[in-house]
Amino acid sequence: MPPAAITSPIATLKGVRAYLGRAFRPYSTVVYLSEVVEPAGWSPWHYQGHERDFTYAEVNCKGRGSDISKRVPWEKKLDAQQINQFSKSSFIDQDGWLANLPL
Repeated sequence: MPPAAITSPIATLKGVRAYLGRAFRPYSTVVYLSEVVEPAGWSPWHYQGHERDFTYAEVNCKGRGSDISKRVPWEKKLDAQQINQFSKSSFIDQDGWLANLPL
């Protein structure tokens, strides 16, 4: 399954409480950067029992919401190669379509 990434302006709102994400489908994947989050970080929403199938991770988070001591136990810890899958170049150009654009 190809990776997916979501960014949101919610991180810029003051006084807003938010989860990092919630499962929209059973095989959900989210990598998110934010400082305005609930301590648990993630919610399985309607997919409790499928947490092993999710890929939810934080990378280099900073600020008030970055304390991972109370995060859900099923949050993934990504290595450098996995993180690279979500970089702009590898994420956007998964199929190599950018090189095939006419100039």
